[in-house]
Amino acid sequence: MIQYLGELAGYGIILCFMAYTGIGFLSFLLGKEESTPFYILQSILIFMLQLFLFSVLMIKTEAFEYLFFYLFVQIFLLTCLVMTPLIYETVNRLLLSNMTMLLGIGLFVICRLSMQKAVRQLIIALIALAVSFSIPFLVAKLGILKNLTWLYAALSIGCLLGVYLLGEITHGSKITFTIAESITFQPSEFVKILFLFFLAALLKKDHSFARVSLSAVFAGCIVLLPVLSKDLGSALIFFVSYIFVVFAATGNILYVGAGFAGGAAAACFGYQTFAHVRTRVLAWQDPWKYIDSKGWAITQSLFAIGSGSWFGMGIMQGNPKSIPYVDQDFIFSSICEELGALFAICLLLVSLLSFLCMCRIALKATEMFYRLVAFGIGVLYIFQIFLTVGGGINLIPLTGVTLPFISYGGSSCMTSVFMFFIVQGIQIRNQSQGGEPQMRKKLSKKQLLNHNLDKSTPGFLSNLSVIIVCSMFFCLFLYMIGYFCHFIMTNEQDMVNNSYNSRQQILLSRNYRGTIFASGGETLAETVVDVEQNETRVYPYKNLFSHVVGYSVNGRMGVEALANYYLINTNTSLENKVKNDMAGLKNPGNNVYTTLDVAMQELADKELNIYKGAIIITEVKTGRILAMVSHPDFDPNTIEENWDNYLASTTSSVLLNRATQGLYPPGSTFKIITSLEYIRENPDTYQTYRYHCNGSYSNGDRKISCYHQAVHGDLDFQKSFAKSCNASYTNIGMQLDRERFRDTLEELLFFRDLPVTLQYSKSSTDVDSYTPDDEMMQVSIGQGKTEITPIHLNMITCAIANGGVLMKPYLIDRVENDTGNIVKRFAPETYGALMTKKEAEILTRMLQGVVQNGTASKLKGKTYTAAGKTGSAEYGTVKGNSHAWFTGFAPVEDPEICVTIIVEGAGSGGDYAVPIAASLFDRYFQQK
Repeated sequence: MIQYLGELAGYGIILCFMAYTGIGFLSFLLGKEESTPFYILQSILIFMLQLFLFSVLMIKTEAFEYLFFYLFVQIFLLTCLVMTPLIYETVNRLLLSNMTMLLGIGLFVICRLSMQKAVRQLIIALIALAVSFSIPFLVAKLGILKNLTWLYAALSIGCLLGVYLLGEITHGSKITFTIAESITFQPSEFVKILFLFFLAALLKKDHSFARVSLSAVFAGCIVLLPVLSKDLGSALIFFVSYIFVVFAATGNILYVGAGFAGGAAAACFGYQTFAHVRTRVLAWQDPWKYIDSKGWAITQSLFAIGSGSWFGMGIMQGNPKSIPYVDQDFIFSSICEELGALFAICLLLVSLLSFLCMCRIALKATEMFYRLVAFGIGVLYIFQIFLTVGGGINLIPLTGVTLPFISYGGSSCMTSVFMFFIVQGIQIRNQSQGGEPQMRKKLSKKQLLNHNLDKSTPGFLSNLSVIIVCSMFFCLFLYMIGYFCHFIMTNEQDMVNNSYNSRQQILLSRNYRGTIFASGGETLAETVVDVEQNETRVYPYKNLFSHVVGYSVNGRMGVEALANYYLINTNTSLENKVKNDMAGLKNPGNNVYTTLDVAMQELADKELNIYKGAIIITEVKTGRILAMVSHPDFDPNTIEENWDNYLASTTSSVLLNRATQGLYPPGSTFKIITSLEYIRENPDTYQTYRYHCNGSYSNGDRKISCYHQAVHGDLDFQKSFAKSCNASYTNIGMQLDRERFRDTLEELLFFRDLPVTLQYSKSSTDVDSYTPDDEMMQVSIGQGKTEITPIHLNMITCAIANGGVLMKPYLIDRVENDTGNIVKRFAPETYGALMTKKEAEILTRMLQGVVQNGTASKLKGKTYTAAGKTGSAEYGTVKGNSHAWFTGFAPVEDPEICVTIIVEGAGSGGDYAVPIAASLFDRYFQQK
C-alpha cells in the first residue's frame, strides 16, 4: 500500500505543478495577474503540491519530524499568501503566488536533504517575510529613495571591500562573514539590491555619455571587488545586470555591444589569470575526461539528471547527497533526480513567468527610477537562474551561484524575498499613479525618439529596450529548456549505465535484473531468485554467447551492457508493485529480446571449433545481428571466480570480443576497397585494365609476391580480383591518387567511429599524400599497417550487398515488461550510403566472380548464389603465417545475409574460411 500511495502521490505532484504553471501563464496572457479567482486556484494548488510532497516523504521515511516541519511550512506559506493581499490590496498576486510556490518547493527539497538546514532556512524565510511586509510601503511612499545615489554606492563598495579584506573563504571564494560563531551571511547578496538602486538613481534623469561613463567607473569597482575575492559568479551577475540596466535607461544598443566586448576581454583575462576558471572551463568542455578530478561535480550532477529522467526516481529513491554542494550549487539536479525533468521544467517556467511579470511592472512604471529598479531586479533574478541551471546541466561552465528561493542559504533566500517585495512596492506605486505612463500630446516622432519628455517619464526607447531584453531572456530560457530536454532524451541510458553512477545500485535494490532472450524466445541470461531471495545470474548456454551476451559482474559486457538500462528498470504494473511492496519482494526488471539466432550461433561456434577467431552474421537489409562468435571464449557463469586468471593471461585475450574489438590485417579482402578506389578514379577505363603476373611485383628493392608464389599470367581487372593476384593489385595501388584513396577510406569509416553500440576498435591504415611507395605497396593488398575489425569488414560487405547503403548493425529487437507488454521496439535504421548504387553493382559482380571463377569456388554450385572475397593475411615475423578471411553474402539476386569470418593462423581463406561460410549459408537457407 505504501508503494501504491507513493506512486499516486508522485503523479499528483507533477499534475499539480503543471496545472499551476498553466494557470499562471493563462492569467499573465489575459492580463489578470491581480485576479482573485486565479489567485485562489493557484493557492489551492500550492497547498496540494505541498501535501503530496510531504506525504511521500513521510511515507518513505516514517519519520514524524517531517509532519511537524510540514505544518510550520504551511503556516508560513499561508501567512505569505493571505497577509500580503490584506495589507496591500493592489499587490501582484501572480508574482506573490510564484514566490510562495518556489519558497515552498525550496523548503521541501532542503528538508529532504537536511532537516537541520531546512529549519534554519525556514526561520530565515520567516524573518525575511516579516521584514518584507513593510518594504512595499517604503518603496511606494518614500520618494527619497530616488535621491540616495552615493549612499548606495558607498554601502555597496564598503560591503564588498569588507568581504575582500575580512571575509572568510567558502568553497575557494572569500564571500562570507560569521557573526556570533554560528550566523553566516553573504554581503554580496544584499549588495545586489544596493547596486541596482545606485544605477537607477544615477541614470533616472541624465543618460548622457558622461553619466554613463561615471556609472561604468563605479560599476567596475563593484565588479572588480568580487573578482578579487574569487566570487566570479557574483561578479558576472553584477556585470550583466549593469549592461542591461544601462540599455534600459538609454536605449543605446552600442553600450550593450561595448559592454559585452569588454566582458569578453575580461573573461579571457580571467581564464589566463585564475586557475579555478580554467578548471571549470575544462570540466565544462569534457567533464568525462576529468571525471575523477575536475569534472567530478558536474558529472555527478548529470548522473542525477539522467537517472531521474522525465518523472524522477521518486522522493527518497535517489542519491542526491552524492552530488557535491547539492543543497546550494546543484539543488536543481537533486530536483531532477527525484521529482523528474517535467517538474524541473515547470520550475523553470514559473521562474521565467516571474521575470515576465517584473518586466511588465517595469513597463508600467511612470518614473525611470522605479522602472530601472524593477527591470534590474528581473534581470538579476533570471540571469542568476540561468547561471545556476545552465551550469548544472553543463550548458555553460559552473559559476557556483545559488538558485533563488530554492537553494540553501539564508542570505540568498532573504535577498530574493526582499527583491520580490520591492517589485511589489513598485507595482503598488504604479497602481496609485494610474498605471500606464501618460505621454504628452502633440509630440513629434523626432521628439519621441529623442526622449524629449518629462524627465521623470520613461520614453519609447526605454520601452523598446525592456521589451528587447525580455524577449532575449525568454528565447534564452526556451533554448535552455530545449537543451535540457535533448540531454534527457539522448543521454538517459548513458547516464544510468555509467559505472561511476551509484544509482544503478539503488535500482537493483528495488528491481532484480530482467531476462535476455534470443529471437526465438530461448533464454540467454536470467536472474534466478531462491527462497531466501538470493539472486544468481544464470547463462544457460554457458560459453556459446559469452562475448555477445556478456556478463553483468566485474563490470558489464555485450547485451548485458547495452541493455543494462532496461534490465535494471521495471515497467511492471502498479498493482504488481503494490503486491511486491507488501510482500517485501523486488520488482521484475524488463526483459530484452535480441536479434540472435541460437541455431546459427551454435553452428558458427562449432565451425570455428578450436581455432581462435571470429564469425559475424548479419541481415543485409536490416542490420540485425544473427550470430556473433569469438574464440577463445569463457563461461559467464563462472566469470567472478575466474576473473583474476583471465586478467593475468597475456596470451589468450579471453575477454576480448574479436568480432568487434579484434584488429587484424585484412589481407586480400582489402582488395574490395582498392578496387573501389580504382573504379572511382577510372570510371570509363577500369574494364580495359590488363596485367601480366609472373608471380611478383617489384619496385626498386621492394617486392610483393603472390600467395604461395602463384603465377597468374595475363589478367584483366575482374580476373585479378577473382584470383586475388597480389602483383596485379600492387600495380593497381601504385597508380592510385593517395589523397583521394584516403578520402575513400574515410567514407568507408576507416579512422572514424562506427555506428555500433558494442565496444569496438577503430580500423586504420597508412594512406595519405606522404605515404612512401614501399608502404603503399603493402596497403594495396591489405598488409603493412592496415588493420580492420571483422564487424567493420562485415558492414562494408553489407553496404555492397544493399546497393551501397549501410544499415546500422543492432542486437536488441525489443524490450518487454514481465507480462509481455512492449516497452520499446527497435527498428532497422539506415546509416547512409558508403558508395553509389552503380559502384555496389560493379563490386557485386566482381565478388560473384570470386565464387564462380576464383578463390571462393567452394561456394559454387549451391542451391543459392553467393558472392564474396577471401583473404590470406600475413602476420608476425614468420614468413607464411596467415589468417584466413572470408566475407560475402547470399543470394546475389536479392541479398539476405552477410557472413564475415576470420580464422587466426589457419592459412588460406579459400581453404579454411570459405567452407565455414558454405556451412553457414547452407543452414540459413535450410531453416527458411
